[in-house]
Amino acid sequence: MWTVLDPFLPLVAREREILGDASRFFDSLDRATDRARIGGALEALGRPFLVVVVGEYNSGKSSLINALLGEPILATGVVPTTDKITLVCHGEDRGRAAPTRTSSRSATPRRSCAT
Repeated sequence: MWTVLDPFLPLVAREREILGDASRFFDSLDRATDRARIGGALEALGRPFLVVVVGEYNSGKSSLINALLGEPILATGVVPTTDKITLVCHGEDRGRAAPTRTSSRSATPRRSCAT
């Protein structure tokens, strides 16, 4: 299934390649500080990133997120359906964690954009 991140996967792979080349270059110059910075950038490529979507009640935030993900993960409706902060994250199985008073979690079976 196509996702909104698919067009960017080759760019991430190319960025990893360029950062690897730069790391080897700075290694040959014995510049540990620069090499460490590049190592940090490489590590950051493998971590999930956070996107925050905020807006008025019933303004289409869940619909926007569902459109970006390419499938209906969050509930939508004519009346407000999401009354808590919701964290959508990658997971092996689709599902919802037990919500708290102020938040809930949803998991969607998606591959990481860092692959």
